[in-house]
Amino acid sequence: MEEEKKANAQEDHIDIMSPYYIHASNSPGQIFVSEPLNDGNYGEWVTDMSNALYAKNKIGFVDGTIPIPVVDSPYLAYVATRKFPILRPMV
Repeated sequence: MEEEKKANAQEDHIDIMSPYYIHASNSPGQIFVSEPLNDGNYGEWVTDMSNALYAKNKIGFVDGTIPIPVVDSPYLAYVATRKFPILRPMV
């Protein structure tokens, strides 16, 4: 019984340093860079965007250091059903 509790505790552990961690303050509409990208500001924009992504530990999704998971990855199904129960009917 004790081992089962430990296993469940480890399974439910939230690693806030993981790039997959999404904080409650993150949202799809969040603005990372106040000045929109245009023809004349790429250098400044890319620096600001990179800094914002580094600060949120998400740069790996953009620079390729976090590999794209395969479509039939059991991890994706696990995350969808265990960590985000609202997605359970969709998997």
